[in-house]
Amino acid sequence: MRSEADPDIKKNALEGLKTIAHNNWQVMKDLLSNLQVFAFAETPIRKELIVSVEVGPFTQNYDHGIPIRRAAFELLQTLFEVGATGPDDIVKLVDAII
Repeated sequence: MRSEADPDIKKNALEGLKTIAHNNWQVMKDLLSNLQVFAFAETPIRKELIVSVEVGPFTQNYDHGIPIRRAAFELLQTLFEVGATGPDDIVKLVDAII
């Protein structure tokens, strides 16, 4: 399910899904478990999205995965707030992934 796509595309997809979930989560009721797995899979830090740039004598790290992780956490939070998922669902999801 996870593919290496442009980070902006994943961020925009997660934000769009968050908007749909906020306004009418019943539309995606059949896809809810897949949606949770997709969003939770985007939450870990990915080393390939971290770029080190030398600035004079210092090295600065830029993490291009921050917007993706933020959008994934916001989607999971929205699903929880609208009542689409409960605490038991989140615990099951974490246990299944780990």
